[in-house]
Amino acid sequence: MIMGNRTFVIGDIHGHLDVLEKLIDSLNPQGGDKFVFLGDFVDKGPDSKGVIDYLIDLEKQYDCVFIRGNHEEWMLYGLDAPEDQEERDKLEYFWVKHGGQKTLDSYGAEDCDNFRANIPPAHRKFLENTVVAHETETHVFVHAGWDSDKNMDEQERRTLRYRFLSESEPDPDFAKEIICGHSAMQNGHPAAKGNITCIDTIENGWLTAYDLTNDCYYQAGIDGKTRRIDKADEFTQEKHVPEFVWKKPPEQDNAPQNSDKKPEKRRIDNKRKF
Repeated sequence: MIMGNRTFVIGDIHGHLDVLEKLIDSLNPQGGDKFVFLGDFVDKGPDSKGVIDYLIDLEKQYDCVFIRGNHEEWMLYGLDAPEDQEERDKLEYFWVKHGGQKTLDSYGAEDCDNFRANIPPAHRKFLENTVVAHETETHVFVHAGWDSDKNMDEQERRTLRYRFLSESEPDPDFAKEIICGHSAMQNGHPAAKGNITCIDTIENGWLTAYDLTNDCYYQAGIDGKTRRIDKADEFTQEKHVPEFVWKKPPEQDNAPQNSDKKPEKRRIDNKRKF
């Protein structure tokens, strides 16, 4: 018999309404259950508007926490564009290029001006009410990163929304577990690095829900399948980070030890997902 009062933590959704519906249905939520959403509800996938509609309705039935991800931040930039036209064009181009075009399409908006004029007021309110993080006696829930030596109001925006798991260092003296998204796990499995667990798997075919109460993971796939995972992987660069990030080019692997020529530095896009 399924009992209520469970807590489910949901990873990055990125506009995949059908997968979100499949996942929530598979959890068979009961009265008293709670949902914590780690952000990045929008962009990249086909139905960001539908996702926000769904989340607004879900909050009417269950206790929900909605954390702001970097994509919600960009969407709000699109809604509250600066007066300076050049600065506005830069922000709009950046958001549209990094998944925002799919969001505009889901709203039937031709451009950002049309989007600003026609977004439902309830959607704007939903975005504005998202929180920076959620903390309990035992856990911290955050979109990206967390500095364990700082309080909630001391956390930096870039850490909260942009730090990747590969850049995060576990703190064995920090008494809480940190559950995050943002870093797309390349094998579609949640992964743990010390006291930090990442459940961002949608870009590799699966949307993840962490059942905090029963300490296991449920997933719904873009292909319509569902599955349970009992334990998160141990995080490694080779398994969970794109190869181009961590693998040295052949010329660096074979360079003489005492060579005077320094290996050429590779330019890495700091907006990558890992």
